[in-house]
Formats: sequence, structure tokens, C-alpha cells
Amino acid sequence: MQIVKYIKIKVFPDFKHTKIVERSPDSFMVYTQAPARDNAANEAVCIHMSNHLGIERGRLRIIKGHRNQNKIIEILADDNCSACL
Repeated sequence: MQIVKYIKIKVFPDFKHTKIVERSPDSFMVYTQAPARDNAANEAVCIHMSNHLGIERGRLRIIKGHRNQNKIIEILADDNCSACL
């Protein structure tokens, strides 16, 4: 059975260093060095969040906010992925 979880992200591109601030279990602020051009910041956010959450990159995808600072990310999990929840 596939489980879906949604998290809210506020992205700050072109930052001096990369960091993730957890505001609540389903809300994060992501500061990334990647520029907000050519989908670089979006890809960096997905990579940083997958590392932060300890899940595979393929389990994350942006479903809202591709061209906006505020994003909603969908996490796909199955019954065996306890780290995803």
C-alpha cells in the first residue's frame, strides 16, 4: 500500500550556505546555494530534503510552487519506509 505525505517548504535560493530549518514536522525552510534559474534550486531542494529525511530522492517531488518560493512536496512511501513518515 502506498502512503503519501505532504510537506510545505519555503526556499531561499542563492544563499551563502545550505541549511534546513524545521518549523514543524511538515513545514521547513530550506536555504540553498543553488540559483533560482534553470530548475537548479528546485532540484537542490529535493536533494537536500531527501538527505535530511533519510529517504531516496525518487520518493520526493514538487507538486506545487515550481516557480515560487513556497512549495509543496509530496513524499511517496510504502509500508516498509518508516523514515518517510
